Amino acid sequence: RILAALLFVLPLLLAARAGRAALVALRLWPLSSSAAATGAGRSSGCQQPRRPPRVAGGPRASRRGRASQVLSRRAAEELQDGQRSSFASSPAWTKTVVSGLTSLVNGVMGGEEERAEPRARAAATVTPKQLLEGIREDFVERQYLWSGDIDPELYDESCTFTDPTLSFQGLDAFERNIRNLRPILDAVLPEDRRQCILRSLEQDDSTGRVYAEWTMVGDLSLPWKPRIKVGGKTTYTPGTDGRIVSYDENWDISAGDALLQILAPTLRADEVAEHWPGRLRGAPAPEPRVKLADAPAFVVLPGFSNDAVDYVEPLGQVADVGLQACLARRGISAAVVPVERLDWVKVFGTGLQ
Repeated sequence: RILAALLFVLPLLLAARAGRAALVALRLWPLSSSAAATGAGRSSGCQQPRRPPRVAGGPRASRRGRASQVLSRRAAEELQDGQRSSFASSPAWTKTVVSGLTSLVNGVMGGEEERAEPRARAAATVTPKQLLEGIREDFVERQYLWSGDIDPELYDESCTFTDPTLSFQGLDAFERNIRNLRPILDAVLPEDRRQCILRSLEQDDSTGRVYAEWTMVGDLSLPWKPRIKVGGKTTYTPGTDGRIVSYDENWDISAGDALLQILAPTLRADEVAEHWPGRLRGAPAPEPRVKLADAPAFVVLPGFSNDAVDYVEPLGQVADVGLQACLARRGISAAVVPVERLDWVKVFGTGLQ
């Protein structure tokens, strides 16, 4: 269901990333042709960093700094120390985003077809041992957290499925959601780029409940190479016939942080860029051939899906390689509006309400 959010953001993000250099150039076009000759666009620093910039000077800058700090804390405040995120604790905007996108995908891809005949069952009941081993196979053999490939024999037809972003009832509804999402999932996250790790699996003998702790990791096949990594715990509650009537999934991170992973780029260890000769060995940035003496101050407004830090410390690298530093070396003072990736998700969530 995390991937459901991708259905909306993927086309827009692809367009935004593909045209990123053009978008920056359009926003900074008043630099004029003489500024363009300085080679600001030659820096590869206009990428993805991790903390908002500090804009010095005056009370306005101070207010912007405080606003940025508040924004950066919002996702973290969804969870108290030691707690897992749940459907009850998740903010409304995350539920709106995922439920709206799930309905959209089902409407476009598969509709709301009803089962013509009752599902054939191999046995009238499921024993506690069968339930425990079946859940283990779903994790280990079928990697169901990514594939959605569960053993339907373990689930009641009216089972309620709940995670921090979505709650619905019905085994048929679960299978329909997975059927419609699977083509997209396989396209952006092939089997060799994803993994479901079962950390522990226990059963309460008195209630029959099964508790699973797990981690799911996947590297999306997208230009900015986002990585999805979510840990969590699932509680399976069986009914009188031993089949699961309640599936309750909690995560170790907030629902907002989980969704933001889709937007956040990842820099692999083998992809660290040198940017200029000798930088990785401590060489300073070369002096630009042209430096403006009286350039006006500029304000950079991050484009769709971009974070302010993308223009300051790209992909967590040093500030010297960022766009802001590149412009400063050319005599251009540029402030970056403190927008965070979380804000773009909230924009979409507000639009669905």
